[in-house]
Amino acid sequence: MSGVFYQPKIYPVPSEGPHTFCVLAVDDLGEVYDEKYNKETHQLKFHYLVDETDPVTGQPIRVSRRYNMAGGERSCLLPLYRALTGSKAGFIPKGFNFETLIGRNFQGSITHNVKADGTVWANVGKEVFPPNPSLPKVVVPSIAYPPAQQNPPELQAKIDASIRATREIYAKPPAVAADPVAEPSGNSAVLPERGTKGRAFTTGSAAAEDVPLEK
Repeated sequence: MSGVFYQPKIYPVPSEGPHTFCVLAVDDLGEVYDEKYNKETHQLKFHYLVDETDPVTGQPIRVSRRYNMAGGERSCLLPLYRALTGSKAGFIPKGFNFETLIGRNFQGSITHNVKADGTVWANVGKEVFPPNPSLPKVVVPSIAYPPAQQNPPELQAKIDASIRATREIYAKPPAVAADPVAEPSGNSAVLPERGTKGRAFTTGSAAAEDVPLEK
């Protein structure tokens, strides 16, 4: 008798301490129940790449953190917005599109949280700062894999066509609902009016700067 056993994926954990982060993607989670405040809150999940690589794959390690979608002075999103844009504003402007932050760098830190079962979780610290120009920049990798210079010309042509098609999809403006009273149907991570519910969506690295493509 044979059986199939589930082997959970092991994610690499970056070391504790300061790191350079790069925004990889933004997920709009919509309204999520928050146990801390005992109510539903509109949340965003930011995915980051750090300046430390996985020893197995050689790729930058990925971490993430959730934020309540609020733009006031007590919001955890405000320091991140300032660090990524260089702004000194006291609030995030309504209608700001968080997808524009993909590919940008900032300085932050990682702390470890050891669970009861011994697994280690990497937490992104609350203190964030603008990128340090003297440190290497973390770049969102191209979706072309393996690297272009290793691909046969025929295969690379297909990969380039796929990347262009993906970019065209992300470049299209979000759809607008025909009914002005209806909930917007666009897939944009924009800061809504207070109390407005958002739709869930995911952005990816294709929205960021990729390797230049030959025409």
